[in-house]
Amino acid sequence: MIATQTGLCADCWSELALPGTPACASCGRPFAHQVAEGSCCAPCLKDPPRHDGIASATLYNAASRKLVLALKHGNRIGLAPCLRS
Repeated sequence: MIATQTGLCADCWSELALPGTPACASCGRPFAHQVAEGSCCAPCLKDPPRHDGIASATLYNAASRKLVLALKHGNRIGLAPCLRS
């Protein structure tokens, strides 16, 4: 999908943080170190979410925030195809 997308320039793609492993099995938050498969992060252990897990195309950072706000409030509906799941 990344190679065939036409909605973002290379600079915008380079600013996005793509999820990877290892990550929390519940919320997808990345771990800074290796952990056992199926591990959960401290926030999820403290207050378990009411879902079976989530998937994300990007981690929420300044670049992804800018794209979401442009779609929601900036009338940039042309971004919709590359932001959908």
